[in-house]
Amino acid sequence: MKNEAFGRLEPSLVQLFIHRLMLMAIGNKALLSNDLVIDIVFVSPEDPIKPIVRFHKDFIDLRKSNLYIKKLIQ
Repeated sequence: MKNEAFGRLEPSLVQLFIHRLMLMAIGNKALLSNDLVIDIVFVSPEDPIKPIVRFHKDFIDLRKSNLYIKKLIQ
């Protein structure tokens, strides 16, 4: 989403939109790129697309991983 917006939209507004969207996702489930279903537990303002997630009792910081969120699950 950030790459598609480059040159078309105001970057600070896109960043704010993404951050607010991800804040609303805290507590929800998501599907990771390795097909694990996780819970979103924390969103960093510096990199909202790479939150800290929980899989069972383990926490995964996506900022320090090659994994990414494929989709949010309701």
